[in-house]
Amino acid sequence: NSPFYKQQIPYTPLHSGSIQLQSTINKFDVSINSILSSYRYKLGDVIPDNLVKGWATVDLYSAYNLLIHKNNSKVFVELNNVLNAQYDIIKFYPMPRFNYRLGFAINY
Repeated sequence: NSPFYKQQIPYTPLHSGSIQLQSTINKFDVSINSILSSYRYKLGDVIPDNLVKGWATVDLYSAYNLLIHKNNSKVFVELNNVLNAQYDIIKFYPMPRFNYRLGFAINY
């Protein structure tokens, strides 16, 4: 007899998923990643005031692999949220918009 029986669990999207495509071409690694999440509700009441909108992001990654003194290394760049989507995972706590990261990694 609970009013919450068979209702969507708070902060749990009705549908979500991700897809990643990755390839290595010679010494280059490239990938694209997309994460999708449908709407969900904050708190327990399924009412319009508690609606948290759905969102989707697209991220790109590229790396160049090289050997430095017999150690595997790479120089990489990440472009996150390339569509600059503004979204909340929890209502009123916005996530980062477009951002990037450059780096160098060495395994020894």
